Amino acid sequence: MDGRTTAETIKGWVLEGKADGATHVVIMRDTFDGSTSPINVMPGEDVHCIAVDNDEEMEKVVEVYNLALDIDDQLLEDRAMNL
Repeated sequence: MDGRTTAETIKGWVLEGKADGATHVVIMRDTFDGSTSPINVMPGEDVHCIAVDNDEEMEKVVEVYNLALDIDDQLLEDRAMNL
């Protein structure tokens, strides 16, 4: 995560994704302005494909949260990559 995105912000995104029925939340970083944003992965979607398809020159995958696992444990990881 970048210096401007807090663990609390990411936890909020993850909890919103879970409430929306997502299986994973992919956190992306814009390489131009450094901002971060979430992508919800819904049931039936392939988290690997979404992470690879969205990892481009202008946006990079920063973390992947698996919503079937404990959220707080994942937030303690240096870089969550729980595909």
